[in-house]
Amino acid sequence: MYIDKIYLKQTLGPGMTEILVDELRASPIVAPIFTEHIENDFNNPQQLVPPIEFQLDQLQVDGSPIFPIVVTYQHEPIALFDQLGVNVVSVGNYQNTELIRQFNRLGIWATARPPSAKSEQGEILDAASASLIPFGVETHGILFWNLGEDIEPETHRQKQHWINQVKTSDRKLNRPILADVMGRENLFSRDVEMLGISKRIIQTSYSFREYADHLHRRMRIAQPGTFVMTWLQTEPSSTMTEFRKASNYIPAVVEPEQIRLQTYTAISAGCKGLGYKNSIPLNAEGPGLEERRLALEELIQELELLEPFLAGGEVIQRFNVSLTSANDSSSPNTGRHSFEKNNSGKKLNKAPGDKSLQSDHKSTLQAIAAVVRSEHGQVILLTATEDNAQFVPGQMAGNDVRIQVRGLPESAFLWEITTTGLWPLETKRITGYTEIRLPRFNMTAALMVATDQSIAEKMERKIRQMQARNAELALLLAKEKFARVLKVDQQLTELGVGLPEASHILTQARRAIDQGNIAFEKQQHNPARRNAKLASRLLRILQRSHWDRAVASLSSPTSTPHTLCFQTLPDYWMLIQRLGSGEIEEIPLLRSGQFEDRDAMFVEGWTRDVSDSKDILVYDALDPNNAHRGEYCLRAASIAAQGKQGITLNKPAIVYGSPLFSPKPGDLLHISGWVRIPRQIQGGFEGFRIYDTHFGPTACLHWSKPAGWQSFELIRPVWKQEEVQIIMELNGLGDVAIDDLNVKIIRFKNPEILRQASSEQSRNPASATKTRPNALEFLNRLLK
Repeated sequence: MYIDKIYLKQTLGPGMTEILVDELRASPIVAPIFTEHIENDFNNPQQLVPPIEFQLDQLQVDGSPIFPIVVTYQHEPIALFDQLGVNVVSVGNYQNTELIRQFNRLGIWATARPPSAKSEQGEILDAASASLIPFGVETHGILFWNLGEDIEPETHRQKQHWINQVKTSDRKLNRPILADVMGRENLFSRDVEMLGISKRIIQTSYSFREYADHLHRRMRIAQPGTFVMTWLQTEPSSTMTEFRKASNYIPAVVEPEQIRLQTYTAISAGCKGLGYKNSIPLNAEGPGLEERRLALEELIQELELLEPFLAGGEVIQRFNVSLTSANDSSSPNTGRHSFEKNNSGKKLNKAPGDKSLQSDHKSTLQAIAAVVRSEHGQVILLTATEDNAQFVPGQMAGNDVRIQVRGLPESAFLWEITTTGLWPLETKRITGYTEIRLPRFNMTAALMVATDQSIAEKMERKIRQMQARNAELALLLAKEKFARVLKVDQQLTELGVGLPEASHILTQARRAIDQGNIAFEKQQHNPARRNAKLASRLLRILQRSHWDRAVASLSSPTSTPHTLCFQTLPDYWMLIQRLGSGEIEEIPLLRSGQFEDRDAMFVEGWTRDVSDSKDILVYDALDPNNAHRGEYCLRAASIAAQGKQGITLNKPAIVYGSPLFSPKPGDLLHISGWVRIPRQIQGGFEGFRIYDTHFGPTACLHWSKPAGWQSFELIRPVWKQEEVQIIMELNGLGDVAIDDLNVKIIRFKNPEILRQASSEQSRNPASATKTRPNALEFLNRLLK
């Protein structure tokens, strides 16, 4: 054990404060005790001992830093995990010794949920009064224990008893414990060596930039030097999956690029390990599932190259960069881009003449840069961010990219790390900065900074061993994505909502794949990978163009579950045509949504739940001064209690629940209203959010930034028989007003005839085109 850093922490009150520190010493200095190094024999479980220890936030196995990459076992072939390259597999049962041994023989460690001593009522007992049998050699293939994901903050005391039980029974090996928590990071990080902080953002209203901020804030709450990892989303939410299965829709898809963006966002935030969450087996068949497997293998190969920097380093600098566009004839339908540092966060306008297919986007493409320092040198991670990429990523790419970085050694060499080559980069010294030029940028990049040429030589040797497979992976991924996008594009064309430029984009993508295949056959691995990435980039442009067109009439992409991803767009347009061509009945359900009479709200069945936290004060009332319409609006505010500062709430300050509604399967539930946020909501990660209990909080609308009165809508297809409630909750310190809330059922009078009409429209594009103006006119009337 050694001391690398000493942290001095003091909570400051209001007013001026002066702190003086003098003669800080750390003693004594003791000579290290060297122990004999133990080589593990994975074929002999009796000798298999996980030599795991922590050096601050570095997880070391056999004396070397390791970057854990965890995937959940779902009864797939064991060899598949070896092919993916994962180093830890999460198994369901710690007593499944034979399964763990099979993974160990491939050099893969296991993690499992440990046992616990419980009372007859199922509560975990205090370790002082109940203990577990000491773990034996049958558990030696387990690298660390995993208490599970999404641990509720209020269960901390119970989990603390469990942790003590495990540590008492595992004294011989003293393996670390992982707990993925939803709050109280400062408390949990005192009890466990590995802290998980996760958030599912794919197909939700939370952007990738909000995801990055979320990770940063929660890391700051944990104890300094805490080892932090996170679970990443590789498939749609369970609610979305159940809804589409019950409604006989094809499954929704998490795009492979969204898995990539999550990965780079997490490691740029400083995560020391990653878990790829999967409930659908990795060898399952279905839309997007083969792309998921290929994307995971590709990403894990990249992480293997970056492991020396990530496992043993730390993020020392983060900053935002802005990407501006100009014409570039060398890349059809894509812009020429350059990075400029923009610490102020201001958006830069597109350059004149940009004719990319994304010219309708007024916002500038942004990126996050993170500098990671390690004993091997530095690596600069670039991650593009784009509004609504959590639904459908756009091209997020450019040529001739430039980035300015402070503090790089003047004698340093810079390379771009790719899985098919290590490429030297052009640099230029500018006062206070080093400007780095990237000839091409495609969503993410890793730039190596080193003063020792031998580091580059070692990296090149590792790349040569994997470049053929990675070129093949890129091509396979592009082919799978092409086939899926082509099929959906054809469906949209048959529905009369095709894009005139689609044929040209698909032709270009097909040509890029063909050129990649030719290069691969000639063993030109880097050109093969580059052509595959170009094809995927073109396909993203087409996907995003289709999606932008679909959501143009919606107040939010989460207004309907049919616009949460590209794969579901045909179902959205079918719904619009049904609304425009069939007879419907509108049934109002809520009488007290104008918030004019508190007694009327009580009689109709509204519920109200206020936080009992002593750190905050909550006020709510019918406000007569700021109504959107009528005389009153519902207003709620939460502020810090006197003397309380730096508050972070793990639970909502106040929650309103509407009366219960009883729609029938096949109905549409339409919710609309107005919301106003006078000031920034702070001290909570969720802000103010509205959702229905049918689809749950993953499909919520949420607000955190100040805004005047703005409308919102939710259209919810009812797919199972249950009572539905509208939830409105304020998370954190802030102020919110709600008014003119309306809830109604849209019921089709003759759903059978409508299904036949929809089927005929699918077969007859001309008929579908005729109905589309009426459908959109109805939608605009409904939503605006």
